[in-house]
Amino acid sequence: MAISGLTTAPADPGHEINIEAITAQLAKTPDIPELYYQRAVNYRETSQLKEARSDLEKALALDPAFLPAGRELARLDDEAGQRPAGIARLRQLLANPPPAAAFHLPGCWSALADLLLRNGDNEEALAAATKGISLSDTLSIDLLLFRAEAQRRLGRHAERVDDLAAAAGELKSIVLRIAWIEALIDAGRTGEALPEIDHEIESSRFKASWRIRRARTLLAASRSTDANTELDLALAEIETRLRPERPDLSLLCEKALVQALKGHVAEAEAGLAAARERGADAWMTRVLEATLAPRTKHSPPKPPAESPPPP
Repeated sequence: MAISGLTTAPADPGHEINIEAITAQLAKTPDIPELYYQRAVNYRETSQLKEARSDLEKALALDPAFLPAGRELARLDDEAGQRPAGIARLRQLLANPPPAAAFHLPGCWSALADLLLRNGDNEEALAAATKGISLSDTLSIDLLLFRAEAQRRLGRHAERVDDLAAAAGELKSIVLRIAWIEALIDAGRTGEALPEIDHEIESSRFKASWRIRRARTLLAASRSTDANTELDLALAEIETRLRPERPDLSLLCEKALVQALKGHVAEAEAGLAAARERGADAWMTRVLEATLAPRTKHSPPKPPAESPPPP
């Protein structure tokens, strides 16, 4: 799917082939909502959003209880700048779902939690994610992360740490492990976070992300000189990996985060703006935004002492 402001590779020609094949099937069997849904997914992947919306609406017209079509329409609503309409659509879908739709309920609650978070409705997002988790036969990483983000925003740090620890232990997911360590940092539990971060630095090929997390933990422990050393090492690695002509968005955000943690607010804000313009997802910018927020509202804190240049 093309992202606004981001140069992407050409669409997979397989999607166009799929569209042709599904269109041929629909010519023979035009009353199957699943076919319209499948074609809509392929239209969306080729940025044919008008056609995708038309097919999703057709699927719902054929079967008003076909939840996947309603879920994807809500996401299209959001992308079109109509988030309240998307939230309302999902609430209506979930108000009285038929028993046959039970399999699709966690995905719809996940989509609702996502849109509520984007809208700043954190209590409602927490409730939606929790409901989705309760209905899932297996743990959903998306739902777990949405719940954790709502908990973070609401200051429920201990609850977030415990929930992520349990989920990461069960699923053995590196994504959830990272989220758990982030939760430890946000909760100020530096003694627990540092050994986990040090282990990752030792075992990882690319260490910048973990060095930044270590710096955040050290800053929380008032060890600014050590933190600055980690930030310098992280920045040196990022510079070797960052390609200005086609920058990796996660690296762009990490570079700006280093600047924010050093107290270089203007540079960090410029990096954030560049990442957003190129289409950075919210999960890439979350820590950067949270770090910048207090620094832009008040006088920036004194940055950690700069490491001396190499001889």
